[in-house]
Amino acid sequence: MLVKVKGKAIKLNGRWCYKGETEEITLEQYEGKEKYLEIVKADKEVKELPQVPGEDIVEEQSQEETEVDEEEIEKVEEENQQEEKQEETEVDEELEALKEKAKSLDIKVTANMKKETIIKKIQEKEEDQNQTKNEE
Repeated sequence: MLVKVKGKAIKLNGRWCYKGETEEITLEQYEGKEKYLEIVKADKEVKELPQVPGEDIVEEQSQEETEVDEEEIEKVEEENQQEEKQEETEVDEELEALKEKAKSLDIKVTANMKKETIIKKIQEKEEDQNQTKNEE
């Protein structure tokens, strides 16, 4: 049967499926996860799914698993954001160092320049200085 995820995320067929995604699963996989899934297309006419004894317990366990998985997802997202901030900081530090070098070489208006432009200007200025020294 083809199902669509109603909750935030649920593991189906060994992979995470998120809200709005569809996945082909068996009836056995569907049982106990009805709360989080919506049937898009059934293989057979399934008007009413069989009630499994202890289904409430399975649903509670599934909900606990989903809550734990959501926490894991949030942790991963936070780690990704921290890595991005660290990369931005590293780029900013490098850019500031380039601006300082450009300033020492008397290159003007580096505030709005991109990193690549500043590097190019520094290289040009250093080449000009080397040519001037060689001519003397």
